Amino acid sequence: MRKSGDRIARTSAARGVFFGVSVKRDAYRAEDLLAAMQRRRPACVGTSIVHRRFACLVQPGLHTDCCETERTFCFGSLQLTHGRALRADLGLPKDCADIEAVAACYQIHGVESVTRLKGDFALVIWDESRECLTMMRDRLGLKQLYLAETDDFLAFSGQPDPLFALPGVSFAFDEGYLAEYLALLLPPADVTFYRDIRRLAPATHLVLKGGHTAHRQYWQADLTPLRLAHRADYHAAFREQLGRAVAERLDGCRPTAVFLSGGLDSTALAATAVAQSPNRVLGLCCEPPATFDYRDGPGWEAEERRYVAALQRQVPALDVTFETVADLHPFAGLDAHFETTELPPHAPNNRPWIDRLLAKAAGAGAGTVMVGQLGNLAMSWDGAGYLGDLVRRGQLRALWREFRARRVSGAAWLKSELVWPLLPHRARQMLRLVKHGRAFSPLNFAAIDPDLARRVDLDARYHQRMNLTQRDGGRHDMAWYWEGVQCYAANLSTVWTAQARQHGLAFCDPCADVDLVTFCLRIPLSLHQQRGRKRLLVREALAQQLPAEVVQRRTRGRQAPHTLSYCRTILPELEAACRRYAALPATHGIIDWPRVSAALPQLHAPSAGFGEALFVLRALTAAAFLDWHHRRATAGLPCDSVLQHV
Repeated sequence: MRKSGDRIARTSAARGVFFGVSVKRDAYRAEDLLAAMQRRRPACVGTSIVHRRFACLVQPGLHTDCCETERTFCFGSLQLTHGRALRADLGLPKDCADIEAVAACYQIHGVESVTRLKGDFALVIWDESRECLTMMRDRLGLKQLYLAETDDFLAFSGQPDPLFALPGVSFAFDEGYLAEYLALLLPPADVTFYRDIRRLAPATHLVLKGGHTAHRQYWQADLTPLRLAHRADYHAAFREQLGRAVAERLDGCRPTAVFLSGGLDSTALAATAVAQSPNRVLGLCCEPPATFDYRDGPGWEAEERRYVAALQRQVPALDVTFETVADLHPFAGLDAHFETTELPPHAPNNRPWIDRLLAKAAGAGAGTVMVGQLGNLAMSWDGAGYLGDLVRRGQLRALWREFRARRVSGAAWLKSELVWPLLPHRARQMLRLVKHGRAFSPLNFAAIDPDLARRVDLDARYHQRMNLTQRDGGRHDMAWYWEGVQCYAANLSTVWTAQARQHGLAFCDPCADVDLVTFCLRIPLSLHQQRGRKRLLVREALAQQLPAEVVQRRTRGRQAPHTLSYCRTILPELEAACRRYAALPATHGIIDWPRVSAALPQLHAPSAGFGEALFVLRALTAAAFLDWHHRRATAGLPCDSVLQHV
């Protein structure tokens, strides 16, 4: 392959990095643009390729790799599943690297090779003979591929930071994305916090040739109902899918760490990992301090150690470590978190203990950390929409059985699971207005300034994102639900992958395996919920592998349940932080400071609960992020002062 300049020697690195640029016309030289990007990553030393219209740099490590053939250069972040079958189809050796299999597949099938890839990947292929750049992202968007496109060039990176070195790419943020992110609306998987930077959409490939870009969605989820002969057949198929998803994501050389919470998802992953892994499996669990004040709604449980202990008794090979979270300050290490994720934390109460457990996993020699975050939306889904489905189908006898099974819940069951979902959205809003004096708004979740909410029309965004009108009458729109799963997976992996990389770890979520997710969404709703029992699929399919305490559990666990107690002990610090951030111009018009100031004293009230503490922490950590973003944006020189036009 034609290169300009010397090729830097390839080195192995703990933190895989890749970035590059392809110029559309002769306003800039690709080599100069790459040099500008590398100045933001001076420690990045790896494989570099420089061509007349294309330049890139790849630092291998943590599922980031590259492969050069006679006419192509293929690189990116990838963790393929079904890799053995792909290599067999291509006639490649069994020990062939995943990136080499991708390059060979592209040589035969071209752009359509992406349809043959399964797993998590964000790939870039430069075809020198055709001067064509191809980019691909996996079906759920679990690997990140950031883009900055102007009339002169298309730049890409596995992280946003190198892109800011380029002309026309500013630090200006997207107000709509910020408002949606803070209001927990899960912005679309192809946008970012920054106005000039986007992500390649999941299940999409991009081709740049002759100065023109073309996007195409290469895959759509098959959500047609799956009908098997017997209930046991669904359970056997689920166990097979789960076992494969876990086995393909285990670390082949080092221990695998599993985040344990005592719930169905994490315990299922841990038990399956022990059965599949030839190496040690570490179970990492955070525990609250011995004494703390906990107040939450019904159905939540603060103490989960007994469930983890029961799993350890049933699976003795699981190496469980409990980590106390009493001394984890919510502001500790915030700047490092921002540098890594470039986002404010969605759950600031969880960030410190996640960081502590990641450090514990790295210290124990683990190479991969496994979580089950997507499980609640797929394999342990509660079957939302089941009762409405019975009404629409006219299955009144089954509905009567549900009523008898849940009669102890009385009016609460009728309202929350049957009557309320069947009401039109406008009727629900009117009832809220009568009962609470105000209709529901996403502003309830975060302290967003009302002026910002009006500027971006946050209520309309919420209405569109939740598909409220189309879902009137209790109708469960599976295509809408799939879109939510995709957005959740793509946004969640953005944070988890970055935090794990900070500790030299690879992140994976077997619950986000595409084949497993689509299987769980295609089976009848009655396999998820029936006769008052929810999350049936995991309970029934893994009844022999999981402890009875876990299988029969009806409550959900609250991570870091001591948050309210701890916030009360550091209330003077929180009040000082509120005054300091409220005085910063960078937070004006974004954070509703009068509301935050009024909420702080209420943390000492007997009626205060977990939600009140989380509201305050979300506001203050978001303000800290805005401060960090402003300091970073004003620290660097404008790009045009560094780069010269050709």
